Amino acid sequence: MGGVNINEDIVIDKSIHKYINSHSAVLKRYMADIGKAWPVLIVCGGILPLFLSVIWLLMIRHFVAAMPWITVVFFDLLIVSVTMFYYLKVGWIGNDAITPIIGEHDPYIHIYGRVAAKVIGEVQALIVFPIIPYGILAV
Repeated sequence: MGGVNINEDIVIDKSIHKYINSHSAVLKRYMADIGKAWPVLIVCGGILPLFLSVIWLLMIRHFVAAMPWITVVFFDLLIVSVTMFYYLKVGWIGNDAITPIIGEHDPYIHIYGRVAAKVIGEVQALIVFPIIPYGILAV
């Protein structure tokens, strides 16, 4: 019937549609993800942190002297746990990596232990010293 031929291979038209569609598609995916995950976001982003912070403040109130040390220990455990987790994920820790640590011992380990025992035997204040500041802080 003599209609109009539309050429869809126009470079400018394609580039404009590609640009608009890519950003709008990303925004649509973000909104869809938020729409699906809103309960998790509310619990993990609002309720759980509030609950844990109240517990932490109560622990600080009741265990004033010990809380800095508890914080340091928890933080150190967290760092070691995350490091070991990622070492396991990467594959740096496996049967082959642990064998030298567990199986073959350092031949000088008994010397280190002997020297440490000698130092503690001669400087007995090293055993008592950590208790004194803790007792002072507890009072």
